Amino acid sequence: MAAAAARWVAHRAAGLDAAGKAELQAWLRADPRHAPALAAADPAASALDWPLHTGTLDRVLAGLAERAAQRRIRRRRWARAGAVAALLAVGAFFALPPSAEPTRAPAGALVVHGPELRTLPDGSVVELKGDADLRIAFTAEARRIELRRGTAHFTVRKDPARPFLVTAGGVTARAVGTAFLVGIEAGQVALVVTAGRVALDRSAPADSGAAAPETLALVQAGESIAVLASAGGAPRLAALPAAVQQQRLAWRTPRLEFHGTPLGEIVAVLNRHNRAQLVLGDRDLADLKLSGTLSADRVDALLEMLDADFGVGAETTGETIGLRRRNR
Repeated sequence: MAAAAARWVAHRAAGLDAAGKAELQAWLRADPRHAPALAAADPAASALDWPLHTGTLDRVLAGLAERAAQRRIRRRRWARAGAVAALLAVGAFFALPPSAEPTRAPAGALVVHGPELRTLPDGSVVELKGDADLRIAFTAEARRIELRRGTAHFTVRKDPARPFLVTAGGVTARAVGTAFLVGIEAGQVALVVTAGRVALDRSAPADSGAAAPETLALVQAGESIAVLASAGGAPRLAALPAAVQQQRLAWRTPRLEFHGTPLGEIVAVLNRHNRAQLVLGDRDLADLKLSGTLSADRVDALLEMLDADFGVGAETTGETIGLRRRNR
């Protein structure tokens, strides 16, 4: 199925005549898994491409020629911008696996997938990615956490009398009131600071008798660093590229999954997660049914699809984005 979908992506990018569109339509209707497989096989596609937006294939097929032309233009722009920029643009979307029926929300439902949130005894908040494993030990002198596995982001409540210490892989991130991510992956420890600043210390054994930790680096907000093990025992530090830093933080952004969901409900959720606020200028837009998956920070992807597939334009005024059908 994946190979067939890849062939259709190539044919579609080259342009389909009437016979080709009819053949593609027959292939899509032959199996409900074909439509999501087609979208997942297209590296330039948004996750909003896999749904059958109105519950029929005709609307999807009607926009194929226009989409193919738009994507060829975008590919040329990406090529000029460089391979890294292209990867970032594609990586902002969520694709579904082509080999199996996608897991969808029930018809009409909207499901928001996000990281697990825990409030710590001091009021600080930790976001856990997947199977992250923490051990917490808070005392009157210090707030200590051992990250044994995975990745976690900490938003630390300020308490100058009790430093906030996160130990992972032989180093300790030390903060008072700030926000930062610590992750263990492929034998490395990554530190990404999203607010304030964090000292990165070399962890000393409990019986070493060291009076103070050895500070390896002081990392400011917007900066990140990877700690690499070395044969001599002393850790090596390397700055993380901006693209990698974004990837390390991407899991914190909620993902919306919707199937036959009214646009009004989708807009309400997106407005809770974005500074820019969407406003429906036409009353009937609230009932427009959409299906797909979307990162909550990718309002631009939703606007692009509404414009291309439904003739809904967007007009930005300050932090308000008005949506209205064209030619009205």
